Amino acid sequence: MQHTHGNAHRSLDDYRREIDLVSFLEQEGFRVKTSKGSRHSKWVTMEEPDSGRCLIVSRKQSGEYRYYNPSDDFDKGTIIDFVAGKKHYDLSTKKGWREVADYLNDYLGRPTHHLHTVQQQPSEEVKRNRAVTQYFELEPLRDTRYLESRGILPETLSSFPFGQRIFNQTFTNEEKTFRVTNTVFPLENENGMLGLVVRNDGYNKIRGSKEDGVWVSNIDPTRPPKEVFICESPIDALSYHQLCPPAQPHERMYISLAGTPSHTQPLTVQRLVSRLRPERIVLGNDNDPMGIYYNTLWLAQLNPARTPVGVGPVGRVLASERKCTVLFDGLPTGTPQTEAYIRYWQQGVAILNKGYEANDQRAKLEVVGGGPSAITQLRLDLPKQRPFLIRLEKMMADFRGLTQVVGIKRPMEKDWNDQLKQSQQESLKAMQKPPVSPKPEGENQRTFPRR
Repeated sequence: MQHTHGNAHRSLDDYRREIDLVSFLEQEGFRVKTSKGSRHSKWVTMEEPDSGRCLIVSRKQSGEYRYYNPSDDFDKGTIIDFVAGKKHYDLSTKKGWREVADYLNDYLGRPTHHLHTVQQQPSEEVKRNRAVTQYFELEPLRDTRYLESRGILPETLSSFPFGQRIFNQTFTNEEKTFRVTNTVFPLENENGMLGLVVRNDGYNKIRGSKEDGVWVSNIDPTRPPKEVFICESPIDALSYHQLCPPAQPHERMYISLAGTPSHTQPLTVQRLVSRLRPERIVLGNDNDPMGIYYNTLWLAQLNPARTPVGVGPVGRVLASERKCTVLFDGLPTGTPQTEAYIRYWQQGVAILNKGYEANDQRAKLEVVGGGPSAITQLRLDLPKQRPFLIRLEKMMADFRGLTQVVGIKRPMEKDWNDQLKQSQQESLKAMQKPPVSPKPEGENQRTFPRR
């Protein structure tokens, strides 16, 4: 979704690129530490005198400014993350994104959203037409060589879930000396197309915007799907369908996030789940620590429309290079339910740490607030290691009451496409194995000499 506000019609991506983060931080009270680099260096060190907070600022080749705090793995991101953290805006909601845009518009001296709420906005159909026009170069899927090289069969591509959901796009360089046909997957939200996942043998990029857009398979409006399958890439969806086809083509819907979920993609997925009310949700992320982390992220946030028991509180799951943090915010202090939540995770820490010595990296629980505070926060920190994450995955499903409606399908290989190709190789070897000639009758019988 292009988050635009007022007359400027600007995307939040524009703020990330066009606002000089060093100058912005100076306005926010930081100063450049010249001892470690000037404002014209590739890496600029900024310090907030009152707190001692130190941020390292750089500008990427894409033009986007980013920062990180060498003392805090979670204190990093773009100008959007800085503003959201400072003002406590909730980026899991559209209101939070709008508040960030208003704050930055005010910094730039532009009109904010609130000053223009009475202006007539373009209709959803007009917005959709603009997005489609932006990507008009989509072509019907005729060149399937890339997909076939990944083991995807023509009958899979022509099946109900994937018809008109995958396209070709021809790229020609300015000198007209290079031409390639890409395979593209549209990323859409409720209002239409935002961007494309562009793939070929040596290329895997997103063109346009991802934000709250996801790639989805077809849905039969007369027969809602019984199952929703959530995975990282559209190739994984095609591979899983080929390996484990549903009983009827319309019974399963596929959703791909095109990599790491953004702040707003879970909102789109939740709206789809709430509208379609599937009997079951299947998480099919990769068989690696990041894939397991994504599973816990979904287990912490999803609210299935059909569940036999009450769903536990929504949580947030964050990850750095070596650590994973689970947060449950806004719990009312002192209530029997909150006390039960605390006991659950106190026992959970013992389960997470089972088999690890005291001097090893271990999970720990912190209860923030309580006492005179009306609000309690639970914070669980644990190493970002496979054994811890798998245990957390199971505990999160149990804690939120999702074990009967949300399942996890983990590929044996790294991802579902690797498993598909491995399965095809094994089938080919079995076909190429020479047949075993039957032995003559009686050859295996043992003959004993007569006495």
